[in-house]
Amino acid sequence: MRAKPAVVKGSPRSLVNTKGEAGSCSRCRRRVKRGTLSTHPILGDELRALRSCNQWTAGHGIPLVHFSTDYVFDGSGSRPWREDDRPHPPSIYGASKLAGEEAIRAANGPHLIIRTEWVYAASGKNFLRTITRLASERKGLRIVADQCGAPTSAGLIADVVAQLLRPGPRTLAERFATAGGLLNVAASGETTWHGFAVAIIEGLKARGVKFAVECIVPIATDDYPTKAKRPANSRLDLTRLTQVFGIEPPRWEEALVLELDQVASEFGH
Repeated sequence: MRAKPAVVKGSPRSLVNTKGEAGSCSRCRRRVKRGTLSTHPILGDELRALRSCNQWTAGHGIPLVHFSTDYVFDGSGSRPWREDDRPHPPSIYGASKLAGEEAIRAANGPHLIIRTEWVYAASGKNFLRTITRLASERKGLRIVADQCGAPTSAGLIADVVAQLLRPGPRTLAERFATAGGLLNVAASGETTWHGFAVAIIEGLKARGVKFAVECIVPIATDDYPTKAKRPANSRLDLTRLTQVFGIEPPRWEEALVLELDQVASEFGH
């Protein structure tokens, strides 16, 4: 089935596109080797739908907010990635996200591409939910400890976007242009997947949740291969967010508290 852009009614002040590219699905990864992203049977349709949305918003002068990821970088280096660093995606997923970014820029309309990292929430399918489930089922967990980033809750991202879209003395188009149409949004601070897992389990235990897990063993990336290569360095530089927009995101540990409260209310009974 071909993806179709949504019909937009009325005169919106802005449009937030929460639909990501399809490169994360295993079927895409298996089939993309047969051709380029633009001719891929799934990704090609997704990109065409995104271009249609971009053309519509650009044609009407409506600022577009679109989400991307740290996967557009190869994960090398020892410092956080800045918005103006050269992308070099090591996976099909990252390539699909970069293609989405390029399609938005090509439409030449007012836009803000938000790159984020390590997204999780108290609901849905994500690392927080997976660790909570596995800790209930197993006595031992082996978690990657040589990849670093900032766990970023969906709630934190929503709060930041709400602040970005808040009416001010300048138009959204002007504010987006000041940021160069590209902005990193994530929690502050950093940890590893192992550190994140330990914080989740200890935090839920402190809230009365009972687990079977007795040990959480740190392992190397090579000991846990994944279909989409994960960047070793996912950290995003937040200077533009704080200096251009005056937004100071909370530390990842602080944002995690709210999500753990919700999870504990579900698993603690």
